Amino acid sequence: MARYFFHVRLGNDRALDPEGEDFPDLEAAHEEALRCAREIVAEKLLAGDLIDGHSIEIVGEDGNLMLSVPLNWALRLD
Repeated sequence: MARYFFHVRLGNDRALDPEGEDFPDLEAAHEEALRCAREIVAEKLLAGDLIDGHSIEIVGEDGNLMLSVPLNWALRLD
């Protein structure tokens, strides 16, 4: 198991995830990021906010960026 952190980038601002979560691999962390992205997108759409340029950054224990998940990926149906 590895610990991954999910930082939320909203334009130039970034909300850091101080705790992170353990996942067996990056693919499992990616699935969690998509789930979180769907929740954020739903809230933003209800509020009438834009999601362009917003993303969830998956960061490893070493502090390196592993994957960036744009919030608009949560809208994909395939």
